[in-house]
Amino acid sequence: MEPHIQKFFTEAHRRSYDQGKAEGEAKALIEILKRRGMTVTDEQQRQIVACTDLPTLDRWLDRAFSVTAVDELFA
Repeated sequence: MEPHIQKFFTEAHRRSYDQGKAEGEAKALIEILKRRGMTVTDEQQRQIVACTDLPTLDRWLDRAFSVTAVDELFA
């Protein structure tokens, strides 16, 4: 969330926003991996979807374009 906008939101709004952003990034990450021809196991998908840490999801998204296997994301 943009710093200049944050002051207008309650803590509950911020958590909701962050949760929605995390869910969107997780879905995008899985889609990128699949479109690159990689098989995402159920366990890997659960790990990605369960992650709510935005910096971690951002790092995984960056790696998604260069890894040769899904396991490399988590290294």
